[in-house]
Amino acid sequence: MKRLAENSLLEWFENENRMPLIIRGARQVGKSTLVKNFCKNNDIELIEINLEKLKVPALELDNIDLNRVLSDIEALTRKEFRSDIKQILFIDEIQAQPKALRSLRYFFEEMPEIPVIAAGSLLDFLLNDKKMDFPVGRVSYLKLGPMSFTEFLLAMGEELLVKKMKDPQKIQGSLHDELLKQVQNYFFVGGMPKAVLTFQKTKKLTAVRKIQKDLIESYKDDFIKYAKKEKIHLLVNTVFDFAPFNLGKKVKYSEIYSDVKALELRKAIELLSFARILIPVHHTNASGLPISSQKDNKIFKLFFLDVGLVSAATDLPFEDLNLKSLMDGPIAEQFVSQHLNYHFNTQIHEELFYWLKDKSSAKAEVDFVLQSGKLIIPLEVKSGSLLKMKSLHQFCVDKSSKIGVVVSENFFKAADFNFKIYDGCKNINHNAKLLQLPFYQIEHLKEILGKIDLAESKS
Repeated sequence: MKRLAENSLLEWFENENRMPLIIRGARQVGKSTLVKNFCKNNDIELIEINLEKLKVPALELDNIDLNRVLSDIEALTRKEFRSDIKQILFIDEIQAQPKALRSLRYFFEEMPEIPVIAAGSLLDFLLNDKKMDFPVGRVSYLKLGPMSFTEFLLAMGEELLVKKMKDPQKIQGSLHDELLKQVQNYFFVGGMPKAVLTFQKTKKLTAVRKIQKDLIESYKDDFIKYAKKEKIHLLVNTVFDFAPFNLGKKVKYSEIYSDVKALELRKAIELLSFARILIPVHHTNASGLPISSQKDNKIFKLFFLDVGLVSAATDLPFEDLNLKSLMDGPIAEQFVSQHLNYHFNTQIHEELFYWLKDKSSAKAEVDFVLQSGKLIIPLEVKSGSLLKMKSLHQFCVDKSSKIGVVVSENFFKAADFNFKIYDGCKNINHNAKLLQLPFYQIEHLKEILGKIDLAESKS
């Protein structure tokens, strides 16, 4: 199945100043398959070593000798490093030999001609270990998540729909309806490669759900690796079970486990976030740039790795899989959150934010707050008229935003609005552009924003 990240790999591979590449992502999102398919599609010989299965003795030495490392890998893989053909060294499950991370520095400094990729299921825990001797500034990163909606369409053989999506203003009628039907399928199947492949081959939702349930159990089996202390292990399990049923809600520790200290629950949430199973979304006051500088670590909500796994974890009945009934709920927000997390926030450490005005006299909440250059952009996931988005209007006025986005089942639309908000003393007027974005366009939001003319939308 085609992954769009292959384009990023090609750009990295052809860069004269490339550094060793670390692919970061949760288990089962297709990191190893991505590398294998990339090499196959570009006629590159892959030299792969899985450190969970084969240990490289030279990587355990205090002093790294790359010639010895390469000799060990050649002996273990039965493949020779050559300069006359295109090759990639892929070190998979690199966390199994933590000292192997040090070698990436030496590959960068001493043998930059050898393209090296590293990946691992629990790699993010190792990378967040402050005691780890890590080659800062000598590696680059690629963030990989579940398959996107576009990749899902390609796997289903819907190349024409993908082509037509490139011009949202021309999508009307039956084309729009067909895309929404595919969004509905994605709400159930999600983007985990094994689930998508099962749906591609069988078209049976029951077969997909079995795969998803197995994936969920495999994550739970791994929790003992995430948290070796029994108490934390149990809390990680509790948080994992809690999250799919409470998507998009402000997290209250007492609702997760009333008899446990907040600090311990926060640790469990951090572990699942490091594992990229949970997507935390923090409140930001959003009164200036960058919006991350105004986040509140104590106010946050959670989303999950994948909408398909949410459907399975909550046992969403097949007959309830109706876009009309789901588009205003947590499933729709989950769909948007995972696409924003991987296709709007492309850098490794970028975070997602939302805005909450929790005063009894004037409560308001905006599902997501994004930053694009100098723009602060509120985004709501909600059906209905743009005129009725009160929280979005309030945010645009309070923060003088030039643009707001509403994601729904409706056609694409960009319109100028004049908001009138009464602040208790007087009416405040504010002009902004509102962008109505259909679900199937969410991963292209960055490109669409780049084409929007804001010249007329000035306060």
